[in-house]
This record gives sequence, C-alpha cells and structure tokens, in this order.
Amino acid sequence: MTDLGSDTFEELFEDAPCGYLSADASGRIVRVNRTLLGWLGLEARDIVGVRRLVDLLAPGSRRYFVSHCEALLHRDGRCSEVIMELETPRGGLPVMMAATLIAGPDGGRLRATMLPAAERVGYERALREARSSERRARERMEHLQEITGVLAATLVPAGIASVVLTESLAGTRATTGTVLLRDGEHWAAAAHRPDDGTVEPPGEQMRAALSAQAPLLSLDGRDWIAPLEADGRVHGVLWVRAARGQVLDGDDAAFLRTCASQGGQALERARLFDVLSELAGTDDLTGLPNRRAWDAVARRELAQMRRTGRPVCVAMIDLDEFKAYNDTHGHPAGDSLLRELASGWRGVIRDVDVLARYGGEEFALLLPGCGVPAGVGCIERLRRDMPGGTTCSAGLAQAAAGESLEDLLERADAALYRAKRAGRDRIETAPPTEEQPAA
Repeated sequence: MTDLGSDTFEELFEDAPCGYLSADASGRIVRVNRTLLGWLGLEARDIVGVRRLVDLLAPGSRRYFVSHCEALLHRDGRCSEVIMELETPRGGLPVMMAATLIAGPDGGRLRATMLPAAERVGYERALREARSSERRARERMEHLQEITGVLAATLVPAGIASVVLTESLAGTRATTGTVLLRDGEHWAAAAHRPDDGTVEPPGEQMRAALSAQAPLLSLDGRDWIAPLEADGRVHGVLWVRAARGQVLDGDDAAFLRTCASQGGQALERARLFDVLSELAGTDDLTGLPNRRAWDAVARRELAQMRRTGRPVCVAMIDLDEFKAYNDTHGHPAGDSLLRELASGWRGVIRDVDVLARYGGEEFALLLPGCGVPAGVGCIERLRRDMPGGTTCSAGLAQAAAGESLEDLLERADAALYRAKRAGRDRIETAPPTEEQPAA
C-alpha cells in the first residue's frame, strides 16, 4: 500500500474540486482551502479569523442560513444539501453546501463543504419555468374554453366586448385595457378596465390597428393592440397594458390574438343576426317586433287616425340603470331580464297594442284608440309588472292631426328624458301640440 505523505494530503485539501472551510462554534472561520478562496476572489488573510461562514453568503442565502440552517446545526448537528449563493467579484455563485457541527469542550467546531451547483440551479430553474409555462398554458386553455362558451351565448356587442376584455386580462399579465366598438362612423369604448383610473389607450396606435393591416401590434412589449376582425370586417379593437415594469411575452401575444379573433367572429355573428332580424321583422333576443316592423305598423295607424279621427298614443319606455344591472349581474343576466320583461308585458297589453324592442333596453309601445289618460293607465300596469325589483321610465305622447311619426316619437322621447331627469321610475306625458286639444 502506497504511503502518501502529508504534503500530498495538503494538496488534496487545498486544490480539491470543492470548497472546504472550518470555523469555531460561533462560525468564525479558522481555515479555508484555496479552491474556495479562488471562488471568492480573496486571500486567506481576508477570511481566517476575520469573517464568519455566514459573511461569505449573498444576502438572501445569509438570511436563510440564519433562520433555518443554524437551527438544524444546533438541533441535529448537521445541515445537508442546501443550495446557497456565495458573494464573489463576478456575482452570486450557487453552491450545494453540507455543514457539520462537531461538539467539543471549547464549544465545538463547524465544518462546511461546498460543491459548485450552477448546473443544478439552472436545471431546477428551467424545470420551474417549464412547470410554470405548462400551468399558464393550461389556464389559458381554460380561459379560451370559457370565452368560447360565453360568446356563443350572447349577441350583444357590449357583452361580447366585456367578455373579450375580461378573459384577455385574466389570461395574460396585462392589468388594464379597453375594447372599442364601431358605432356607425364613430368608435366608442364598450368595455374598460383601468388599473389606476388614469390610463387611457394610445389613440394613434389604436386607429392604426383599426385598419387591420396587422393582426397584432406591440408597443415596447408593454402595450398590445389587436383588431376584432372577421371576414375582412373590423368590428372593434382590443388594447391591453401590462403592469409597470412588466412586458407581455410571445405566449401572451398568441393568447391575445386568439381572444381578439374569437371576439371578431362573435361580433360578426351578432351583426348577421341583426341583419336577419331586421329582415324578419322580429327582435332575436325578445321575440318582439323590431324597430323596422314597429315603424311600419305605427305609420299605418297614423294614416288610419287621419281618416277616422281615432286617437293614437305612443310611449317610449326605457329600463332604469340597465347598464349598472349588466355590470353587476353580467350581460347574460341582462339578456334574461329583457326576455322576461318582454314575455310579461305581452300578457299585460291589449291584443291591438304593439310592443317592440326599439333598441338596447328601450321599448316602443303603440296604443291605438287610446288618449293620454288611458295610455297612462296602460303604462302603469307595465310598471307594476317589472321583474326582479327593476324599474322603468316612460314618455307618452298622443298623436296630433297631420303629425309625422318622427315628430311624434321626438315628443315621446322628450317626455322620457324628463322622466329620467326627474328621478326615473315614473311616467311623463308630452304636452299637446297646437292642433291637439289638452286631454
């Protein structure tokens, strides 16, 4: 058996592929090998008798050693396979440390061995990132399933906008956003989620996105804009912004692109339903006559009034605080309310009366053969039949000889506006015209 001299053992200690140190019971270093000194970029005189083991660690590892490792050493006499980070001139150096506290009459001796652990730390970090990416992918899939189901159940553009924005924020690191929808030749915010009450979407970039020249536009990685487009028709635009100091990555961008695409398809489907409903003369949501069909009947009744002198009243009825109801209960609940209301009111009005959904939460009621007193009585019966504690306001106008439908509706609308301004949940009647005697 070969006898290795003390110089050889010393070299093995000093130049081992791992770092060694010894310290007294208080943790003050009494010996350290060259390998560890090389990692630290220090000389022995900088450490021995001057520093403690904990002083060699980066701040985070230092706190962990004091709060966890020291307790284990005093309880079990050892602390094994703990990932720590040494402070070095080149930054933090991950090591796997094993420390042993050997009892003795002088309080004992602490010995620590450290192995390079950068590869293991990198592997564990990659594993955590992979698991995090898998979890986020699973959550995004759930959000996409949610958005698909909800969008299939609503034909209200504002409801579609709300779902698209809500799910876009839930599935990414964005914290605020807006959806603009086309309103004729103009664009209006249909859904908005501020994070501090002051954030506004970047107008110039949003107008550029409306041209649908690019499916997704990024502004410095923090702001993302996507048109809600289907079959070449741009119905709206989605804008989201990440929290300060955050950016949205490629996975976020892909998710936003999918949300915008589904939103565009849902808005196109809603548009086509509106077209079909107009052609059919029936409101798709409530089953009531739509505006076009109601206008045609009202014009015929006014022509009949001019020939016979039989009175005709028109009422414009609007649900109070309907937007707040939607915001509180959700757009599907708002749709259910409109359907329930239409069904209940059909059972209250006469067979000759014509109730129509005129737009949104506004209804038009044609009352042939009714003057103002009888018209007020009819609307009072409707107000008593409101579901779920909701209320409505109404404006009533009696047609004058020779008055056009547009003028009659304008007077009824003005009376409805007065009812709203007077506190809602009431009826206001339009004053008679010069050709019409007071009721």
